[in-house]
Amino acid sequence: MALNSFQTHETEPCDSATFFPVDQLINGIIHNINNPLTILKVRTQLLLSKFPQNAALSAILENTGRIESILGNLATKLKEEQNSAPRSLSLNAMINIELRYLEADLFFKHHVIKNIYLQESLPVIRAVYRSISQGFLALVAAAITNMHDSPQKILTIRTYDTTEGCELEISDTGTFLPSNMIAAINDFLKVPNAKKSSVRAVARHPISNILYQSYRHLQPYISQYEINPNLPVGMQCQISFPTKNKG
Repeated sequence: MALNSFQTHETEPCDSATFFPVDQLINGIIHNINNPLTILKVRTQLLLSKFPQNAALSAILENTGRIESILGNLATKLKEEQNSAPRSLSLNAMINIELRYLEADLFFKHHVIKNIYLQESLPVIRAVYRSISQGFLALVAAAITNMHDSPQKILTIRTYDTTEGCELEISDTGTFLPSNMIAAINDFLKVPNAKKSSVRAVARHPISNILYQSYRHLQPYISQYEINPNLPVGMQCQISFPTKNKG
């Protein structure tokens, strides 16, 4: 699932030419599931009209609706990611799409409390959807990793506008990182690869490499990427997207 897809090491890029593009295969799978699902839904509705008190039929109809929702969310995400050109994007819309996509992850759905505060009428940003979405998913993955041993797992996501563009904040209730570790991670994120040997301890931190992957995806489109302590526990990631960016 998405939260487990970020590795703590970098891999060599593969040839993008494949015999069976994954996106096409997934779209085909969605189509092939939707057809029998629609038949099942229609027939269940017909039976319910005759036996309206049948709990089993109601449960079937409810669960077909859930499957439809999951497939619809996946199809929406795939459609957005297939457009590889920079374009005007709504940060709030992207977050909503990705959060619905993450609901397919049972741990995220059932064990993480989500507090979402998205300010209306944010300015749009110009970027490649996949880069922004992957950067966002990595930030969520970092927060989940930080809350692994926390008795209370609360993820807070905020957006708001600024004089220069818009801000994204992601906070968690995980391990409290001391200020010297926060400073080291912030330095690590921006240190060229050739100099990373000087921050090996940070590089081995279970969160820093996930954050680095997020930074790599977002770097062309942001003016600030900072990790801060989220007193009294956890950490906070603050990202600034200028209205006029490099995308």
